[in-house]
Amino acid sequence: MTEANAAANAGTETADTATQTASNEAWYSSMDEESQNWIAAKGWKKDNAAEVIGPALTSYRNAEQLISKIKGDPDRILVMPKDFNNADEVRSFYDKLGVPKDVGGYEIKPVGDETVLDSVVSKVAETALKHGVSKTAMQAIVNDYRAEVGKIMEDRAVETKQSLDRQFEEFEQESGADFERNRSYAAEAIKTFPELEGIAQEIEKIPGGAKIYLQHMVNIGKRLGEHRSVGVGEQEAGGGMSREAATAALGQFQMDSNKQAALLNPNHPAHKATMAEFQRLHAQAAGGV
Repeated sequence: MTEANAAANAGTETADTATQTASNEAWYSSMDEESQNWIAAKGWKKDNAAEVIGPALTSYRNAEQLISKIKGDPDRILVMPKDFNNADEVRSFYDKLGVPKDVGGYEIKPVGDETVLDSVVSKVAETALKHGVSKTAMQAIVNDYRAEVGKIMEDRAVETKQSLDRQFEEFEQESGADFERNRSYAAEAIKTFPELEGIAQEIEKIPGGAKIYLQHMVNIGKRLGEHRSVGVGEQEAGGGMSREAATAALGQFQMDSNKQAALLNPNHPAHKATMAEFQRLHAQAAGGV
């Protein structure tokens, strides 16, 4: 190749390069700065239009599909507030998110009449409203919470029953041959003092409480039997008296400080006899046996 030809070719290549460069720059250089920055932020190559057009069309098509889904339903478009200290922006955001304006908007139905569970749920609802929890989410949370608490309560009920069964078996084993008699004593005590049955549930919460309760009922039943036996024996031996006489004797009994001391102190040596006398007088004064 002659020097003239080389120079001509060099000139042609320089011109082609300049033309190509101008062509590459021309496709985006007329765009506004924001669009050019958007292309750059996407990571697309500015120097090759073909490599930009393909991804740009895909991005546009996806955006068009999204817009078509919410066309005519602008409430489905959720825009985060620029400033969460701006009450109007936050309220508008919460409205679209489904956050009610007050606790009643959660529409959570109680499971009972002022139960502890309902009280807890009420407090949780207040906190949920404060932090923008939607109605749908809150109702789902409450349902899950109630289900979990229900399971825990069922498990505890099973454990309590198993514990009570074990204690009753121990009571039966420890009573041995006297089991039926002891059970009768306990039943008599509960029959005579029904208010004692009301504290059973509280006592049963104490470890081993059910067995302790049964033993106390047995002891009370035994004392009742002893007192009634003494009263009947004395009457058979001629210890009976009229209601008027019994009432007078009961009044003297209540004014006797020594007898009152023995009656109120289970450890007093004369407690058993004094209790028997009181039971007998009380029964006769009331017109009983």
